[in-house]
Amino acid sequence: MKTDYSKSPRSRFKGAHLINFVGLFPLAIAALGITLDFGRAMMLKNQVKMVADSAALSCAEALDVSKAVNSGVYEINPVFALDRAKKVVTETKSSATSNSWMQIRIASVRVDGKHCTVLVFGSTPTIWMGFFGQKDWGVEAVSGSRAATGISKEW
Repeated sequence: MKTDYSKSPRSRFKGAHLINFVGLFPLAIAALGITLDFGRAMMLKNQVKMVADSAALSCAEALDVSKAVNSGVYEINPVFALDRAKKVVTETKSSATSNSWMQIRIASVRVDGKHCTVLVFGSTPTIWMGFFGQKDWGVEAVSGSRAATGISKEW
């Protein structure tokens, strides 16, 4: 006797797996793309914070030597501080060739006597979030430092 499989209860679900795959595959790809975009944004955030910290420390080393020698006042030279901060950004960009998708720039360097504050902006284009209206990610980081002057004793 020949079995008729068309009357089996499973015959009603023949295309269900294909429909599920076709419906869920684009959602899985979109979730993967959004995850990649968020990962790039977190990498950018970490890189911008590292550049801000490095630039602030570099600024703190830009003491005005002529002022210190002539008047005994130890202060950071704003021109030297800005040059040093820009040099940090340039060196970071040249050493990180694999992160060419990041755009990092110094927004401001504020010098107030012995204190230096650096504001750094970073941006990167998105891969998948553009479909939802988010064309790029932008982050900023602020870092400050103080010149270590007048230290007469190590702890």
